[in-house]
Amino acid sequence: MQPFKFRPTAANLAVSLLASSLAIFLMAMVYWVLGEPGPRWWWKWVAGILCLTFLAPLAIKLTKRQAISLSLGLLCAAILAFATSYVIVHQRMNEPPVAVLKVDSRYPTSHKPQSKLWFAQNTWWAWLPDGSGSSIWRRTPQDWLRETSLDSWLKKLPGRADVWSEEDSVRAVLVDEDQLATASLRFDAERDGYVPEGEPVIWPVAKPKGLKKSIESATIARDGTGTWWIAYDFQQAIWVRHSRDRS
Repeated sequence: MQPFKFRPTAANLAVSLLASSLAIFLMAMVYWVLGEPGPRWWWKWVAGILCLTFLAPLAIKLTKRQAISLSLGLLCAAILAFATSYVIVHQRMNEPPVAVLKVDSRYPTSHKPQSKLWFAQNTWWAWLPDGSGSSIWRRTPQDWLRETSLDSWLKKLPGRADVWSEEDSVRAVLVDEDQLATASLRFDAERDGYVPEGEPVIWPVAKPKGLKKSIESATIARDGTGTWWIAYDFQQAIWVRHSRDRS
């Protein structure tokens, strides 16, 4: 029985398939680590690298020993790439989230369906609770910045807000456990920021005896006639107020 003779052409083809598969695997690892596919022009380089990886071994005459050695080297490179990628991704998953902005409130946005963000004057704004009141934040190219000029005006207002923004004005309904409030702001171009528009309207919501549940959320909107509407949950029901009723 004649021993099997490994043909160089077969060795070349095996190494070509293994090398191109490894190239695809390494690119997948890059996507896994970076988390993005990359720009369109990058795909041309990817196609070129794959073609070169597949065709290059075919141009070299390999023996059985060389093919096995090269294959083992490629497999080791694949294992090392996977291990490195796994370590990097695992470290990123265990890293604590970076705070974009920090307020003195345990759950500033909570999980209620209220709008805390709005877009105006070519930037994003946020109305968030902070300690004993509310706070207004502006998104800049570098970071979120707090509008400290409004802190004294917002200090005694409830923290959780639902916002309605129109052109240069913004109005919010603010929720606490046993009270509601509405507050209005308008954008001042000279100051390059929002300023109060009138005094806030605050009204308590008395809870009947034995009722432990408080107001959880509220929302504000304005209809085509200019009437403001506020809807909120109270006593296991949905209550509605409009701008003609301030009591």
